[in-house]
Amino acid sequence: MPLWLCSTLTAGKKPLFDGWSWEDHWCGIVIQYSSRQLTFESDAMLAIPGLATVCGHQNGSRYLAGLWERDILHGMLWDCGDELEVMRPRAHLAPTWSWACMRREVAWIRDQRSLTRYHVELVDASVEPLVDVQPLGAVKPGAYLDIRGPCLVGLLASRYTAQDTTRFPVFLGEHEYRFNVDCVPELKEIAGSEVVRLWWCTEEINATIGSGRDRLLVLRAIDKTLGSFTRVGIIDSAGPEKNWRDLVAERTVRIL
Repeated sequence: MPLWLCSTLTAGKKPLFDGWSWEDHWCGIVIQYSSRQLTFESDAMLAIPGLATVCGHQNGSRYLAGLWERDILHGMLWDCGDELEVMRPRAHLAPTWSWACMRREVAWIRDQRSLTRYHVELVDASVEPLVDVQPLGAVKPGAYLDIRGPCLVGLLASRYTAQDTTRFPVFLGEHEYRFNVDCVPELKEIAGSEVVRLWWCTEEINATIGSGRDRLLVLRAIDKTLGSFTRVGIIDSAGPEKNWRDLVAERTVRIL
């Protein structure tokens, strides 16, 4: 395990994340880890087995390419905290739904777990390690999550400008929304194309009147017939939009 990680996880004899849940403990490790610049792209997945071992014995959950099945709904709410236009690693390391597919600093959208209402459910998951003797390392292409939830079709802006940085416009009818982009160079190539917004959850800041913050994953269709998509970004918006309730359609999507 890298020396920096050992010093991060321990402070004297007590863990630095002492008192945290194992879910938040894992997120803290990943945040610390992703902020380091690794020498080689492959180092990202070589170090992950050591990271996963730290909390893997505590939770008894299935490991899914950098996330945990028992916490997958919250785990998918990762976001890139910088404004770098960085390509994904050239070699396939992880599916687009995992933070491990990025070469950027990641974090999780701040929320209160007890107030978060999820609109989606995990139907199925398939992940195969690239090397059998490294079950927590890089995964084979084709790893997927089948997610069922409310979806809306949107349209990306027709072109990208420098002012957009890593927040790109997507349109739903005449309404414009901004979302945080995972990989800007990839998005430039598909500007103007159709995307699907998967309404992931709502943090009920005021449960009495149902107001809160909505989180939606932005997905690009790879095969419409099979219903397969890749993740391109995430939306964190204030307040549920009333017109969403008229436009959403429940469906199952496969995210690669």
